[in-house]
Amino acid sequence: MRVLYVRDAITAHDRRFLKAIIEQGHQPVVALISEGRLPDALIDVGGVTLSVAPAALGSIAADYEVDVAHVGPVPTVAAVAAEHLPRHLPFVVVSWGCDVLRDCDDEQVRRRALLSLDRASVVLVDCEAVPRKIRSWRPKFETPFVSFPWGVDLARYSGERSPVSAALRDKLGWTANIVLISTRSWEPIYGIDVLLAAFGRIVASNDAVRLLLIGDGSLRPTIMSQIDVLGLRERVHAPGRVPEKDLARWYAAADLYVSSSPCDGTSVSLLEAMASSLPAVVHGDLGNTEWIAERENGWLADCRDPRSLAGALHEAIEKKAQWAAMGRTNRQRVVADADWAKNSPRLTEAYQLAKRRAA
Repeated sequence: MRVLYVRDAITAHDRRFLKAIIEQGHQPVVALISEGRLPDALIDVGGVTLSVAPAALGSIAADYEVDVAHVGPVPTVAAVAAEHLPRHLPFVVVSWGCDVLRDCDDEQVRRRALLSLDRASVVLVDCEAVPRKIRSWRPKFETPFVSFPWGVDLARYSGERSPVSAALRDKLGWTANIVLISTRSWEPIYGIDVLLAAFGRIVASNDAVRLLLIGDGSLRPTIMSQIDVLGLRERVHAPGRVPEKDLARWYAAADLYVSSSPCDGTSVSLLEAMASSLPAVVHGDLGNTEWIAERENGWLADCRDPRSLAGALHEAIEKKAQWAAMGRTNRQRVVADADWAKNSPRLTEAYQLAKRRAA
């Protein structure tokens, strides 16, 4: 199939999608509808270079003879595509989690989401919280959902601590410490300020705890200032963004994963941590509760509140004797349900279903 892949930007997640589309024998045609553009209008996906089509969506479908459209997020890119692509074209609308779970709390945004959902042949979702939210707006919504809970490369995330990871801890002088890791972007939606406030509470009572704060973003000046104001400079290591190929050794250097994001569908960062045999402390709502059960393989908190997050972290640290068993449970869960190699063919299933429904 020739797949029209419509997005507003190309991220690491898009590269995974595009690589899977190619590996499954399809030919993607990429269209960007944002005002920004790629420097050379080319995307390298696993050694394959793809052209970026111009954003005149109405003519692309005919010019490239595409068979199906892959469009998302729901209230933005998919809504624009719904207005400009021909009605007969099979239309796979892809939710990115918070586009439905958080952004659509705004009534105007929700109206645009419903425009794209009404046009959908199939809706691709990463967690069950998304269909529940959509059905709360439209109880009789009949368009089929295809569940695609992302996944990780299990060969990359082995779940074992390597000599390289041990050397990382040793270089930081943290060999005997309890090491937490966060890998979320430093943007407002991820609550890094809440994490640091909670971490400050933890180290006030337990100076053995350290934090690997992987990432970067628009809040960098604020976050670095907060680290200094809280006196955490010697207890937080912030190496910036880490290439995807190097993330595994950072996870393996940690003992406990923490995410302060209050809105997640299926978080790839959480799956990476689980594949790395780490227990987790995450927000107790939406997609996270489909992966983490309280005190079974991690802890749940209200990550909008530093006190709640600190309380969950404190309990997790008190129960560190359970971490190894929890980590094994998490690894097993990812192997069973979040193997990218097994899950990615659901893209083809969604495309085929969309074509059948549009026929």
